[in-house]
Amino acid sequence: MKLQCKLCGKNLHSNEMLSAPNPFDADDILQACPDCKQITDGFDHICDIDGCKNFAGCGFPVPKKYKSLFPQDYLYTCHKHWKQYEK
Repeated sequence: MKLQCKLCGKNLHSNEMLSAPNPFDADDILQACPDCKQITDGFDHICDIDGCKNFAGCGFPVPKKYKSLFPQDYLYTCHKHWKQYEK
């Protein structure tokens, strides 16, 4: 999943985020931006389609025939790419 830090604007993939156990909730994991280290302002989803930098406000389950392109089960997309790969 592609994300953008709301504080510093860094674009990153979810596997690049820093993570640590939450000291206030043993069942929770905190995630932070690797650049600015913020955890409070959060992250915006960015469209999962390669090369697109638009914010993702839509999404859909990935059909089986597109699993070779998108191994994840769900695509977060911008309105332009919404359901482009659905059929």
